[in-house]
Amino acid sequence: MSKKVFSCDLRNLSQIRAFVSDTLKEYSIRSEIREQIILATDEACANTIIHSNNCCTERFIELSLNVIPEQKVAIQITDMGKKPVLPNEIEINIEENIRSSKRGGMGLYLMQEMVDQVIRIHDSGKNIVILEKRLN
Repeated sequence: MSKKVFSCDLRNLSQIRAFVSDTLKEYSIRSEIREQIILATDEACANTIIHSNNCCTERFIELSLNVIPEQKVAIQITDMGKKPVLPNEIEINIEENIRSSKRGGMGLYLMQEMVDQVIRIHDSGKNIVILEKRLN
């Protein structure tokens, strides 16, 4: 398992993507799957930084990657920000959003499309987002 802590600054998203990419390169994971995991993680971290922590650089997120070779990747994002008010499933009409220039909800939709499971937990003041992607 690989872990790293980042301050809640959107400028850290490039470092987050690099950390995930570098960690995943240690395993035999198809590039398409690797890119899906990186994109979903980027979206989840951006949402956590913006919505739970208001981009407060004095707050932090912990990012953990657990790879079970040839089985799955689990990414856990933990923070102590405010509890997000988000539905468990996002149903979105992409064509309607594009046509009406509606903002919001696309990142959650993308996360759900890129990984097999998105789990959100709020426990004892901690927000936890777990992204799971099967490798087989």
